[in-house]
Amino acid sequence: MKKAILFITTFCLVFFPLEAQDYWNTEIISVEKDQETVKKLMEMDLDLLMEGNNRVYIIVGFNDFLKLQKENIPYTLETFNFYPYKQKEVSLQGGINGRYHSYA
Repeated sequence: MKKAILFITTFCLVFFPLEAQDYWNTEIISVEKDQETVKKLMEMDLDLLMEGNNRVYIIVGFNDFLKLQKENIPYTLETFNFYPYKQKEVSLQGGINGRYHSYA
């Protein structure tokens, strides 16, 4: 009985934090655009962002990374190549519209 309780406790401590991931924690990735990869992506129900430079850009979360690895689809992390979703702070020098757009 003690072994069963220990097993269940260990299981909960290991796997429940994986399910408690932040849903707002998403990344932008790109994959090479070819017929086979696009077919797999369409079957996976991912959030496709755009196509460009012979690549498909996708917004993915934690579970989507697992799907891509399972299908053996190589990807490139592109999050840092895009403008941040939310501005970190407002500056008097730059205004709320960006560094060079001060309308004050």
